[in-house]
Amino acid sequence: MRKKLLLIALALILTIAIPIVIAQVVNIQTIHISGSANYPRNNATPAPTSGTSVSPTSSGATAKFSLWFPNGTSCPTTLTNLPTNVYGPLDSVGTPAITQLVVRNDGNVPISIAVTSANVNVPSNIQFNLGTGGTTGSIAVGQSATIYIAINMVTTNTNFVAFQPFSYSFDVNVAATQT
Repeated sequence: MRKKLLLIALALILTIAIPIVIAQVVNIQTIHISGSANYPRNNATPAPTSGTSVSPTSSGATAKFSLWFPNGTSCPTTLTNLPTNVYGPLDSVGTPAITQLVVRNDGNVPISIAVTSANVNVPSNIQFNLGTGGTTGSIAVGQSATIYIAINMVTTNTNFVAFQPFSYSFDVNVAATQT
């Protein structure tokens, strides 16, 4: 009977302890981006037409990182007028305009990086896409990796005046997860 109770107690302890030990630590930084761009070429006559950080667990693991530009300048939390790709009905896709950032692992565990957009605010006739690339694997403690951000906007109709400016804003969330 004692062995049975001991086995049940051990199973309960492992059921509680293992998820706590292997829980992933996450850290998120947000960069707010805003700016203006010009609509692309358009031969059609336009019709009238009437946009943080999670505390680490008690295990002592810290998923911490910092963002830098390739020249060694720290990346601020607000950026304006980053290079953008704006395509319309008469444009062919050329060399994409990208922004390069360096992610440095300042924590004490290996991390992987995910980049997403949030709070997107663009005109109603613009389709927005944040293209990302660069970090496909784990970043070791003290090491750095490069991420690329491409702001892609495509007109969804011809209700715009060619080369007319428009405003946009969005947030880029860079999240580090313990690997």
